[in-house]
Amino acid sequence: MPDTGETIPMTNNGTAFISPLTESGETVSAYGKENVFSEDGDTSAITFYEIVRYNPTTLEGKGLTIAVFDATGSLAPFNGMMVVGTHEEEPSIHGATFTLWEWESGIPLPTMNTTTMEESPPSPMNTTNNSNDTSTAAGIITKR
Repeated sequence: MPDTGETIPMTNNGTAFISPLTESGETVSAYGKENVFSEDGDTSAITFYEIVRYNPTTLEGKGLTIAVFDATGSLAPFNGMMVVGTHEEEPSIHGATFTLWEWESGIPLPTMNTTTMEESPPSPMNTTNNSNDTSTAAGIITKR
């Protein structure tokens, strides 16, 4: 959670477009949107951009991430938050660890909207995603 250093176990799935940045394909860029589910059932959507370099022998990946959250429930403190951080992928556990820090732009986060569900436009969280790519990730967000 913000300013606590607490690790948040989560499961996520989503869609990303991945493009090689080098001829060998060891460095890739990715952008997309993921739906994140906390262990207590709250959800968030994360729009992200990454550049990751992979070791061709071990398939270990390390890179940089920037992202913005669209969150509610216990994850609401993340709503509108822009973050920067690292991406570390360990092939033996089939997962990635993201260590994220809040980007302090000096522009305040949006305030909570007080409209009711009946007044709100349809949420992109209610769309169907046909992606079969599911991974488990843990993240830490701290303020620097």
